[in-house]
Amino acid sequence: MPSARIHDGARAVRLVLFLLLTALSGVAGGETTEPTRFFEVKRLNAGIPQDGDLPDHSSPQAMLEALMSACAEGDMKTSAAMVDWSFVDVTDRQPTSQKLTPKLCYILRRNVTVDWETISDRPDGQYDRPRFPEDPLAGQPRRSLIVDRLEAADHSTSLRLRRVKEKNGEPVWLVAPQFVDDIEPLYEHYGPNDYVSLIPESLKRNAIGAIRWWEIAALPLCLLIAAGLGWALGRALTSAFDHFEKMWIRILGPALQRPLEILIGVISFNVLTLLVLRLDGDIGRMIRPISKFAMVAAIAWTAIRAVSAVATFIRQRYAEADLSDEEEAEARKKITHVSVVRRVVAFGMFVAAIGATLSELDMLQSLGIALLSSAGAMGVLLGVAGHRVLGNILAGLQIAVTKPVRIGDCVLFEGHYGWVEDITYTYLTIRTFSHQRLVVPFTHFLSKPVINKSHTDPQLNEPVFLTVDAQTSVDEIRAYYLEVVENHPDWCPDEEPKLEVVDLDGDDVKLRLRATSTDPGRAWDLHCHVREKMIAFLGAARNGRYLPRSRLELATKATDEVEQRRAS
Repeated sequence: MPSARIHDGARAVRLVLFLLLTALSGVAGGETTEPTRFFEVKRLNAGIPQDGDLPDHSSPQAMLEALMSACAEGDMKTSAAMVDWSFVDVTDRQPTSQKLTPKLCYILRRNVTVDWETISDRPDGQYDRPRFPEDPLAGQPRRSLIVDRLEAADHSTSLRLRRVKEKNGEPVWLVAPQFVDDIEPLYEHYGPNDYVSLIPESLKRNAIGAIRWWEIAALPLCLLIAAGLGWALGRALTSAFDHFEKMWIRILGPALQRPLEILIGVISFNVLTLLVLRLDGDIGRMIRPISKFAMVAAIAWTAIRAVSAVATFIRQRYAEADLSDEEEAEARKKITHVSVVRRVVAFGMFVAAIGATLSELDMLQSLGIALLSSAGAMGVLLGVAGHRVLGNILAGLQIAVTKPVRIGDCVLFEGHYGWVEDITYTYLTIRTFSHQRLVVPFTHFLSKPVINKSHTDPQLNEPVFLTVDAQTSVDEIRAYYLEVVENHPDWCPDEEPKLEVVDLDGDDVKLRLRATSTDPGRAWDLHCHVREKMIAFLGAARNGRYLPRSRLELATKATDEVEQRRAS
């Protein structure tokens, strides 16, 4: 028994030791699986000479401040020490850094925009406030972050910082080594060209912030040159339209003269400032969005004026045509198509201008949740305040695509009979018989039923109703009716005229007379003529006996007494 107890105790001790070792191995394993928040290197920037202690660069913000300050002071050694050159061979690091560091400083000072509110001042790079809604990196330690995005000639790149740690040192933040390969192409794209090298050094000093004296002098000069080129080339292009034989091309000259002058002027200004002189830095960031918006606005204005000029030419060409006439179907079609194209182009240019403007507002990405929330609230307010205007514009596009009515169509809308005279951006105009104009907003027009009498086929068969006496000879009336219709010039022989008995009410008979005409206008004249002739015929035939009459049955007193006796 004692040996058994000893054996059981040993087993219990071994079990406890096994469980303890398992728990310790789990803790150790958990520590090894925790992700590191830095990049480890054996030796940091070997081969890069350094003078004394480097400024603090233990956090992203401190590192950027030290790099910007060193670049501004011309301290290239300190600036080179703020870059991770690990992708460059050790033997080539010193000459490579001496060559690329001044170019890096030029790019940083002239072309990089730093949003300091999003650059953390903590050593672990953690940024608690989200940059945008549902930012997955908010509140998380970082070992790499993006400062700004830059566009080179053939690709885009990012200025990225990363946290690096030597084997026995403390983690520090440096410019990522991937950016070193992009310094040369970025400098080729953004750096000064041969024209700038001819400018005296006295004018290259900063005047206002990072804006230099020569840039202040060059800006109005470029405006004057661009305005002169726009005026001269614009007039030359518009005068060239006069040499075309087709009239619709010749009318584009006067219509496009001013838009082309503005468009050529904007293009010339962009070429001079951004390509020839390469204005960058603060003044370049100010010019680019304005130039882009001006370019889009000038293109939109030119396109709208061109379509409007062609539309006006077509309307004037058919100004004397009666669009309600069936023979002018081609004119109605062309005028409607041009009106639709004009509205679609105008709306498309408006959307493109808004999109181009918003695409330049990169600041919206860094203003945080407050600005996005206020923008959302402003959008709701604008939607509530302008829902009628926006609704009419969208309804106009729907009418332009589906074409339930066209210019010149004969319609019956809410008791108003007339012809569609014009279709604008937000409403259409109906010309009534009394030459009054009924202006109907698109949203109201689409929400009500409308009878389009000439949508697919201009031929119209309108009925004429007559009420006659029950003893009338229908065959006699039918014969006269057929004679009247067949002798009228507006009758369309594609369909035979018909006279039908549609109702009997006591002593009256209701007749329906149907005849077809080529278009709604002629159909109205035909049926008015038929109604007039038939009334005259009914009044003259059989001394008016065909007209509806009311009959009264008269009885004497004696007759009444006889009837009563018979009944009893």
